[in-house]
Amino acid sequence: MQPPLIQLVLVLAVTLSHVFGHPVNSTSDPIPSLSAAEAAVKAAADAADVHIRHLSAAEFVNHKVVGGGDWILFFGSVKCPHCQKLTPEFLKFQQRREKDFNTIGLKLAKIECTALKEICLNVQPALKFYPTIRIYKDGKFTKEYEGDDEIKLIEPWVDSWIKTQHGEGAKAMKQAEAIARAGLLLSSDSSSKINPDGKSVPINSKNIGSLLDQSSWFVKFYSPYCHHCVSFAPMWTEIAKDLKGAMNVGEVDCTVEMDLCKKYDIQMYPTVMHVGTNLEDQFQGVRTKENLMVFAKQYSKPAFKPVIPDEINTVLLTSTNPSVFYLYDHKTTPLTHLEQFAKVSATITHLHEINVCPEGPEALKLFPTLPASTKFPVLLISQGERGHKDTRVFQATMDLKTDAQRNNVRDWILKHARAVLMKLDETTSRKIMDGVNTVVLGLVKGSDEVSKKTMVDVLREAGKKWNGQSGEDSKDDDVSLVKGDWDEKKEKVVFAWIDVLQKGDYVQRAFGVDVKAAKFPLLVVVDSKEDLFYDVGVDQKALEFGSRDKVLENLDLVIKGKLVGKHANGGVGGYKMIQRWTMPFATFVKAHPLLTIILLGGVILLLFRCALAADRTAYAPLREPKAD
Repeated sequence: MQPPLIQLVLVLAVTLSHVFGHPVNSTSDPIPSLSAAEAAVKAAADAADVHIRHLSAAEFVNHKVVGGGDWILFFGSVKCPHCQKLTPEFLKFQQRREKDFNTIGLKLAKIECTALKEICLNVQPALKFYPTIRIYKDGKFTKEYEGDDEIKLIEPWVDSWIKTQHGEGAKAMKQAEAIARAGLLLSSDSSSKINPDGKSVPINSKNIGSLLDQSSWFVKFYSPYCHHCVSFAPMWTEIAKDLKGAMNVGEVDCTVEMDLCKKYDIQMYPTVMHVGTNLEDQFQGVRTKENLMVFAKQYSKPAFKPVIPDEINTVLLTSTNPSVFYLYDHKTTPLTHLEQFAKVSATITHLHEINVCPEGPEALKLFPTLPASTKFPVLLISQGERGHKDTRVFQATMDLKTDAQRNNVRDWILKHARAVLMKLDETTSRKIMDGVNTVVLGLVKGSDEVSKKTMVDVLREAGKKWNGQSGEDSKDDDVSLVKGDWDEKKEKVVFAWIDVLQKGDYVQRAFGVDVKAAKFPLLVVVDSKEDLFYDVGVDQKALEFGSRDKVLENLDLVIKGKLVGKHANGGVGGYKMIQRWTMPFATFVKAHPLLTIILLGGVILLLFRCALAADRTAYAPLREPKAD
């Protein structure tokens, strides 16, 4: 007889397994006694299972189906109740669609994970639950079904994928992919800006913004006093020459650009990184020319990403960032329109992912605010907040025959695709608190949905107005957009919010706020360059945030230097100045540790000799003056 507590745990475990599915790493035996209904389900599954094709260990090697081909694979376990329910339905699906699938060369099979445990535990991407339905294209993993375990939902998902691989839609996707890959080659104007001379360009805090607007960069961070950097310099020159016309190459002298090197968290010299507006990827391997060239070329991105309507829907449901979509009807839109647009997207694909869908009429249904009479092609940006209901459409012509028209589209995307509001968390903290930005930060308590929504809405509206996205006095036309509202000051201001329940330790450490005692929401303006924050106004009261205009008034006071900043410990300024004084010495020490020890030893020896000489003078006997 088991104790009551153990019986309760077992009941809960069985209940959870029925609710959430069967975990992949479960090794427990099935419940020995089955009800009549459960026994019937298992019997039906066993009967159907013998008619389903099973892949063996020899047919699935290194996460791929041996021999290639297109496959729908059912990963399941005989111990899994959900798999038992799905198995007869999977067989019916196989039998019902066998003729259609044979025509296009699509095969169905099952991998029984009870027998092939090692394969299922080690397959990549890793399995989370049984059953799992995946599509393998040419033997390689392509996509995974993420809905409920019902054939009536799985079948439309499969059909949607088939549409992208066969028929007119598939042909249109392949044409779009070819144009995307050729994107940079289509624009002589854009390619001329990509490393035209085959040289490494000096980068500093003044020119980095304009350089990253052109493209992403392959960058070396170095110190002229570092002997490793001196040895590496000839190889870097060769790499810049080899990447001529393919990738921009630059270098940062960290003894001069200390703030810039701090922004990118440079810990040693030389450091090589691929740097873009939304990208920082540091090279980690052995610094051979071959390794560095492979690392550099993996970022030669296509001009845009071809997508199907289902993929657009996934972006709309999951993304919290602004998303750019170019929709066209492959039946009526000339391909020259797409080629002209590729000339634009190729110059900004490192800044924003551009999604291009050939099935415009179908994709348009995902944007209920747009009229059905919308003409194709259409360019739109969805802001990523409020379920992407805030959608902006480019109103001018999309027949981009001239440089002026293409520049107009480029400027419009750059202006409106900026994130109006971001959540500060582990994934965004470096981008937001980058050592350059001024951050308007709302501190909210996630459990209080009303006050959280109020603060988030106010910050969003303030961000829109600051970035010229509020719709006030804005008009798109055929001439290039005026740059007046795209100045350096506006570009370096970020609007964000943070949930103090998730990041309480950070909030208390950074801003000195007692999360348990304080009343939220609160508004803080952070100067990440000077490591200062501002939480009170000129009246020494908490910053007001009742409206977007109040938020912008406080931001204006900070920028004009009319408020006093402080550190979390109550101090005011000073830290950055000390850091700037000591950084050159720290850089020299890192680059030349042995020489530093020798110099310090010499200084100590000199001080010791001076002290010894002073000591002898102090105790020297006084001499009587000679008599005249």
